[in-house]
Amino acid sequence: MKKVLMIGILFLAAAAAFAGDSSGGIEADPKLVGRWEWISMKVLAASIETGSNSSNYILEFISGGGFAVKADCRNGKGTYRTSGGSVVNIGIDSIDDGDCGAGSHANEFIDLLNEGSFIYSFEDGGSTLMIQFANKTGTAIFKSIR
Repeated sequence: MKKVLMIGILFLAAAAAFAGDSSGGIEADPKLVGRWEWISMKVLAASIETGSNSSNYILEFISGGGFAVKADCRNGKGTYRTSGGSVVNIGIDSIDDGDCGAGSHANEFIDLLNEGSFIYSFEDGGSTLMIQFANKTGTAIFKSIR
């Protein structure tokens, strides 16, 4: 519980300090467009592995700057834009309320997305998406399921 609380506090502090500028038009990197399955996240000394439940955590970037999210039993949507060729700013517009039960990482996944601003890169020929928190305290890994 302490680790989850610590991760949540880190996300909130980082989001406040490094939130992206939401003004201007939407830019979308076409390499991001598609469905991405969340595999893992490491923040400072804490880490989360989704294991066999990774299909419960999906981030789908849609061309035009929209995205859909599946966080276990919770679904949502929002907008994103890219800048500088390696920064993506994400904003959740709406997400279902709910308690997905013991063992769920829904809240951590939503907290991850609420971070707001990320530095992203691709590995494995574009099939792995790496996103690093703008304050460089952690990294999340996604696999393409296009």
